[in-house]
Amino acid sequence: MTAARIANRAAYAVRMALTERRLPGRLGNAPAVLALPYAAARVRQALRSDAAGVVVEQGGRMQGRYLYALAHALGLWRGPVRVELPPGISGFARLAPEGRLLYRHPGIRAVAPGTPAPAGALRAVVCTTSAEAEAIVDAAITASPTDRPTVAVCTDLSQPALPGSLSLPYGVYPAGLRALDAPRLAALRGTRRTLRVFFAGKLYGSGRGGHDHDLIERFYAMPSRERALRVVRERLAPEQRLVVERPADRAALFAPDAPPERRVVCTGVKGRPERWLGELARAEFFLGLPGSHMPMCHNLVEALAVGAVPILSYADWFAPALRDGVECLRYDSEDTLVAALERALAMPDADVARMRAAAAAYYDRHLAPEAAAAHMAVLGDRLRVLYVNAEDADNFRAARPDAVLTQGGTFQLPHAEAL
Repeated sequence: MTAARIANRAAYAVRMALTERRLPGRLGNAPAVLALPYAAARVRQALRSDAAGVVVEQGGRMQGRYLYALAHALGLWRGPVRVELPPGISGFARLAPEGRLLYRHPGIRAVAPGTPAPAGALRAVVCTTSAEAEAIVDAAITASPTDRPTVAVCTDLSQPALPGSLSLPYGVYPAGLRALDAPRLAALRGTRRTLRVFFAGKLYGSGRGGHDHDLIERFYAMPSRERALRVVRERLAPEQRLVVERPADRAALFAPDAPPERRVVCTGVKGRPERWLGELARAEFFLGLPGSHMPMCHNLVEALAVGAVPILSYADWFAPALRDGVECLRYDSEDTLVAALERALAMPDADVARMRAAAAAYYDRHLAPEAAAAHMAVLGDRLRVLYVNAEDADNFRAARPDAVLTQGGTFQLPHAEAL
């Protein structure tokens, strides 16, 4: 590795530590860096109660943010959750930063695989194929009445939904989940809006991580993030756009006395995680561009949560689909992206307020973990399969038109089973 490359990587690490308070992947997962956090996590876990309403048996098949979201929702439904995790600092490292938040969640306890579970605790068994889920359900149906109740947690979204199934909403990032209680959410939705259209993320392709930036276009027939940002830079007039790359300029956008900005504002630095939801709540519209390997992104769900109207190209990835002009503005090409952005910039304030209210209501009804937990509570022992989006690009590309990916579970379909 050349000296210049080492210097670039060091600068990148310092910049990330200062602006986002985290370290790049390999450095952040190094045992020397994790030794103290792991020791603190072990102490917190030792103080937790042994009680458990749910035991997640995941066998290394689900990690990070997906496991956190699953455990959080199950905990809202049935109380304290035990999650079986590989022991030691190596297992702690494999969880990645979002997954390691499991150890900070007051309602979750990490245990070694095979730890005896309390009688009556629900088994949530993670699997990766529809066939495995069906086998788990069949075994649960024929089990002895004294056996613990079981739900299959399936990450295969490419097939039609199995009977008795529910799709766990793709939600906000783990760092924001517990921050979105009712008082905090109400405060965020009441924030003074100073940005008409907002985007935060990488502005230019860097090639880091081996990402294929054209994958979205090849497999999903929608403009990639890079193409969409190029459209903003090249097809919107200067008075319609503002591209911000310096952290100091970005901070000025969110100053308490910042004046309203009626342009499409794109920032290349996301900022500190603990400030993100408050910053997002300053926007009336959020440009929810596709990710590197699937269209859906956590930021867009967070935008709906705080009442920022999404501008997106994958409204039908939600179940039910977001409606153009009601909860979102849709586009599917460069021309329709320009039209959607200009429509947002010119929209009367009364119409913006109506759409913002509809976006927040959609989140409350279909995406909030509390809504999912309430749905599971109503279903009770009729719930056999819980689907989780674990961002498997190959699985998405194999999806049938009637797949769980876009239709949800059988308790979510338009012809849903009666509750």
